[in-house]
Amino acid sequence: MAAMAGPLPTEVVRAKRRIVSGLRRRGFDVVDAAGATTGKDYLLKIWSLAISCPIGIAIVHEGMRPDTMANIYYELGWMQAYGRETVVVRVGDVRLPSDLVRTEYIDLDGDFNRRFKAFLRSLAERADYYLVLADQLEKNPLLAIDYLRRTYLLTGDKFLKRRAQQVFKDAGLASRAPDSVERLMAVF
Repeated sequence: MAAMAGPLPTEVVRAKRRIVSGLRRRGFDVVDAAGATTGKDYLLKIWSLAISCPIGIAIVHEGMRPDTMANIYYELGWMQAYGRETVVVRVGDVRLPSDLVRTEYIDLDGDFNRRFKAFLRSLAERADYYLVLADQLEKNPLLAIDYLRRTYLLTGDKFLKRRAQQVFKDAGLASRAPDSVERLMAVF
């Protein structure tokens, strides 16, 4: 998530390159709204991208227009609400919204590579933790399925899809209508 209009500051372009390089080294594909064309409503496109991605990285920089900053934080909120991993990369002296001054950021500075690599390494630990949570939620199968989905998005382990279907079936939810929210949760 980043500004798309106008020429971007050199530091922002450099931040994007470093982020893309780090993600690709860890086996993640990189998607952004500017690179995806759906022919549909733009907001729907961004929402679809946000909920289908395991990680959301917001790049904010000094001089960013307030409306652009608001959009980025709105999208970041979507991702957090859907349980996706997020991080904000701060380029320069960014004035932060008051509700987000306690958010942990990765500054584009001399320590950026180390901190970004640490963030990416932590994702494997989080995936393991989500799997433990899924295992412990016998009485809440939909939450267990949500944690299996989160783990799948971070690891790509296709077995987790079958496991979610089994949790769904074992919970007695297989009789739900094909378009029920419960059934839709189990399909990822």
